[in-house]
Amino acid sequence: MTSHLEKVSLEIISAQNRVESDFRQTLVEVAKRLAELKSQTHTAESLEESLEKLDALVDESLLRNYETEKLAGEVEKQIASYKSKMEREVYQRTFDLMLLKRLREKAEIPRLSLFYL
Repeated sequence: MTSHLEKVSLEIISAQNRVESDFRQTLVEVAKRLAELKSQTHTAESLEESLEKLDALVDESLLRNYETEKLAGEVEKQIASYKSKMEREVYQRTFDLMLLKRLREKAEIPRLSLFYL
């Protein structure tokens, strides 16, 4: 877990130099919180809960600070064939997750969750 925290911390710090606007401030806050998490002892469950909250903070900031229209169009085309086969809520959740995945890839922001080890 420590190596994961170190790796994502370095990636977040590196990303701070590539972004502007209030998204940069979000990454500064996330890096600060990751440093705090590295210096503390946690159960895997409590650490994962903290990382999920930080991931949500990053996601919200990405959606506020990046143009999503073009990426949304790409995602919609990619999953269009599944739309009629999925319940509306499931389709929307899938769409949202894929859009966030694309935004993170574009901004080169790693997922923080332990599930991405």
